[in-house]
Amino acid sequence: MNKLKIFVCSHKPVDGIPHDEVYTPIHLERIHADEQDKLAMGDYVGDDTGDHISEKGPHYSEGTAIYWIWKNYHDCEYVGLTQYRRQFEQRFTNENIESFFQDGTDVILPKRFFRAHTRMFTVLSYMQMEDLLILRAVMKQLCPDYLPTLHRFLRDYIDYPFNMVICKKSLYDQYELITALRLCDRIADTSLFLASSMQNQGDGCSLPRSENPYVLVEPVTYVLSACLSGTLLSL
Repeated sequence: MNKLKIFVCSHKPVDGIPHDEVYTPIHLERIHADEQDKLAMGDYVGDDTGDHISEKGPHYSEGTAIYWIWKNYHDCEYVGLTQYRRQFEQRFTNENIESFFQDGTDVILPKRFFRAHTRMFTVLSYMQMEDLLILRAVMKQLCPDYLPTLHRFLRDYIDYPFNMVICKKSLYDQYELITALRLCDRIADTSLFLASSMQNQGDGCSLPRSENPYVLVEPVTYVLSACLSGTLLSL
């Protein structure tokens, strides 16, 4: 078993994307990709292999990778997720990873952002109120203990963005994000979510912030020091 595996999400070929024994690119929405991109990204893991939801890529964004790792990759003690244009400043290796999880630390996240507006204001800039109410109803059914934290999160100004995370695989597998979104699909007409102006990602637009309620309600300790902040590599 590997000590650490970090998957780097990309929907297109990227020169210089991290790729070694620890960092592995994963091709998002591969099931919809043209043959040229599939050929150029032939050494990436495809999110359309094994147990997958690659067809949900236009709506779930990085969620297809989150699901693929959950269902298909079990050969590591620690697992991480980053993006082709955003990486942690710290370079993690099999040799140094355990040093970051001393003193009871459970999760490594990007440095938190302090927004000018509440999270409710931001969320409603790319989701309709109906979408948010559906999500709340699903959370009430699936994980009612999360509701007070969701409400607190929406009133707050703090954000842990980008769906970047490193933690033990056993903890990662407890994350119920995709289960919640699939229940939303069953309740809502997908066209509601397509009203978003953000690349037609629909319910996927909530994904870059989706770990926030989880880390706020779960009994985990997380690292947020400046050396681990998310760095924008390109836009």
